[in-house]
Amino acid sequence: MSGIGGLHIGLEVVARNPCSVHGVAHKAGDACQRGLVGKTYDEHDIGLHNFAVYLITNIFDAASAANSGKDTSAGLHTVSANTATTSVHLGGGAGLTAVTFIDFNIETENTGGSDSPIVATVNNTITDGGVSGTFTITGTFTNNSGGNETWGNIGITITNAVGTFLVAHDRTNGAVGYLVSPLGTVAVTYTITVS
Repeated sequence: MSGIGGLHIGLEVVARNPCSVHGVAHKAGDACQRGLVGKTYDEHDIGLHNFAVYLITNIFDAASAANSGKDTSAGLHTVSANTATTSVHLGGGAGLTAVTFIDFNIETENTGGSDSPIVATVNNTITDGGVSGTFTITGTFTNNSGGNETWGNIGITITNAVGTFLVAHDRTNGAVGYLVSPLGTVAVTYTITVS
């Protein structure tokens, strides 16, 4: 992580195929490492354009027609201050295109898997410098598609009254991605820190 203050987003992705000895995809922390496809660690200083829009409108309560973003179907919407966020979702897809600040959807999203994302507040304190703290968004996907799946990009979407918006987007393993076999897993952890 950078030594300067600011907003930092860290990402960890662990892809596993079923173990050839035990017949299951091992979970994080298991001693057996058979079936490990690969791991990705990445760090950013800010998320996507939509993440910045939601910070400005919902954290700083600064509603403006200039605060707009594209939802996951490319519809452009003005984001009003303090709109209710109804869900936070982790998703991943087969797309291998390099991510950009103006991305608005997960590329070729995988639909054969299952996930159960959890938003957990780990720390939220007020300091002399302002608000600081960390929260995590985690989820584990299982490939239930019946065939191999490529996991090339990962993202976070939030849904409110006007649409679903991608607020963070990353490639998992450069231009290659991870090839996950049936019943393999992809564990994702985003860590967002304000310091």
